[in-house]
Amino acid sequence: MLESALKFQKAFERMEDDDQHYVSYFKEDGGPPNSDDWENANVFVLFLKSFYDIILKFSGSMYVTSNLYFHEMCSIHSDLTSLIESSDDLVLSKMATSMKNKYDKYWGSIDRLNNLLLISVILDPRYKLKYKSEKMKNLLIRLYEYYKDLDTKIGGCGSSSDVGKSSIVDSRKFDKKVGFSKLSSVAKFKQRIRKYDCVEMKNEVERYLLEPCEHVDDDDFEILAWWKMNSIKYRVLSHIAKDVFAIPISTVASESAFSTGGRIIDSFRSSLSPKMVEALICSQNWLLHTFVPLQDEPTMEELEFYEAMMSEFGSSATTEAMTLD
Repeated sequence: MLESALKFQKAFERMEDDDQHYVSYFKEDGGPPNSDDWENANVFVLFLKSFYDIILKFSGSMYVTSNLYFHEMCSIHSDLTSLIESSDDLVLSKMATSMKNKYDKYWGSIDRLNNLLLISVILDPRYKLKYKSEKMKNLLIRLYEYYKDLDTKIGGCGSSSDVGKSSIVDSRKFDKKVGFSKLSSVAKFKQRIRKYDCVEMKNEVERYLLEPCEHVDDDDFEILAWWKMNSIKYRVLSHIAKDVFAIPISTVASESAFSTGGRIIDSFRSSLSPKMVEALICSQNWLLHTFVPLQDEPTMEELEFYEAMMSEFGSSATTEAMTLD
């Protein structure tokens, strides 16, 4: 609003001279904006722009946002602290102090942050444990153990003691029958491979953290594509990343999509099933973000259909059909 008003500063100043109703509107506030007010508005626009840009990042729906939260909140903290300590502008310093108090109330302590937001920082291969927190590492290890136990097929070694158990037992029975008391060399080798794979999976978190960070441009880096490419190398961690990065930081996108429900469900369309309502809302949201342009001109089949309609029923029927289409 301030940015839009600054573009019409001269227009407002002319209205002060030419329009009496405009002047009377500000009687209770001490008159229309003066030069100091316009200057303060310009300063506030520059001050608030960083917060506006962060809000746009958080409310995005076409890219991952959970890994952005921690970095952007640290950036806000740094900006507010520097403005409070600055004595160049007392108005900004006072405003920053008020904002810092509100910031400390909700996000001042790292203990108040959702743990999954901390995990998303580690799972970003550009940063990993850049902030050197043992607590964050322990959180990831606990989550890794949970996912490994949740699905042994993902973990690969959760049931290592039972993998091939029946074949080993059968081989022992066979060995007794033929007079051998030990497993064959092939069975031993397979057992050794299973143990080695299990140790490798146990060290999956360590291997990920020990590898160097990805040094790429933030604009060109696609974090989901990176984890897809490395899903074989980090089988359990890739499943964790898939779930963590699906968490939206802001509810703006979902609220915007489902706010259309009030315009879809009304007294004339109250009999729509919940499944149909969901299909209409999601379809509209997907169409707004589609990169494929919709076809505006009719196809040859449609033109032939309209010509047939015209020859058979007349021009009035064709006009109605095209309107419905």
